[in-house]
Amino acid sequence: MPMWTWEIQTVVGQVLQRLHTRSRGAVESSLNWDRRATNGGVLPAGPYGLSLTARDSEGNIVRDKRPMLILR
Repeated sequence: MPMWTWEIQTVVGQVLQRLHTRSRGAVESSLNWDRRATNGGVLPAGPYGLSLTARDSEGNIVRDKRPMLILR
């Protein structure tokens, strides 16, 4: 079954939270996140990075990183 790893990062790449999901199909996954870092603190509004690593059932890996802005 395909697996997705999501990382919420600071703008300089420090990982604040790492979440794992399993895909229901080849191209679909969803993420529910409560804005909490690994230490349990709620992240303040500001710029962050969202990094995605996807691995399919055959072991192929795709990575992508996008900017993310928390507004409130």
